[in-house]
Amino acid sequence: MAAFSSATGGRLKEAASHYEEGRSNIEQTTRQVYLTGWGILGKSALAAQLSWVRQLLGQSAEASNLAREALRQARDSRHLFSLGEVLTDVEWLYHFRRDPETLGRLAEEAIALSEENGFAEWLQHAQFVRGSAMPDLVRVEEGVAEMATAISAFGHMAQHVEQYAIACLAHGYARLGRRGEALKMLGQSLAKIEGGAELEKAEMLRFKGEALLMGSEPAEGNAEKCFRAAIDVARMQEAKWWELRATTSLARLLAKQGKRDEARAMLAEIYTWFTEGFDTADLKEAKALLDELDGR
Repeated sequence: MAAFSSATGGRLKEAASHYEEGRSNIEQTTRQVYLTGWGILGKSALAAQLSWVRQLLGQSAEASNLAREALRQARDSRHLFSLGEVLTDVEWLYHFRRDPETLGRLAEEAIALSEENGFAEWLQHAQFVRGSAMPDLVRVEEGVAEMATAISAFGHMAQHVEQYAIACLAHGYARLGRRGEALKMLGQSLAKIEGGAELEKAEMLRFKGEALLMGSEPAEGNAEKCFRAAIDVARMQEAKWWELRATTSLARLLAKQGKRDEARAMLAEIYTWFTEGFDTADLKEAKALLDELDGR
């Protein structure tokens, strides 16, 4: 599918255009349309996949509306395999948004559905994203353990999903003090996606930068390079969500180094781009850091 290929390659606006075209074509027919080779309902699946694309483009309100629409359609259809796919895609939206409560509820639903119907791939996805939500709920060890178990059970998995999942696990290891292991894993995952499925590359680079700052001997120079590289990738992809995260990390580091004016200027530029999504964790964190830099 052109839309999914564009998305995984980080060509987000191109992907959004393909998804919208597909949704428009489906709207013009009264029969149920299934995605060729996937066996899932096209209407709900396209809306679900478009939701996380819109989120990465910084369009939080539309992303939320698409997710609700996709879930409603999939549940109403009673086509359980399609519901499993939609839950999986919408889970990624709330994973990207760092909304652990919503993500946990969706993951539990997907796990129950998958266990009852033998949907092994959806089960692995759901177990992974449930684990990924736990660190935001201050349950780092539990979340890392569940992510590791799910990744070890991954079967045929898209390259970008598998390597990003490993990067999330590495980020968890770094938070648990296993920095050397985390950096090795992040280096390997980044090498495997180079020139290919680079959808989450900016976030993976940010993870590496954050890991470099952990431990008794933080490598601030290398961390700064990672954050700046992440910002460059995000801008190339027009992934405003990744750009916001990487800029917040860089601004926090620069402020620590006494470069408060530079930190504030770059963070204010990306923060003021947004017109929605101010209830999300990332925009709240950016605003709190801006206020700190303003001396409020």
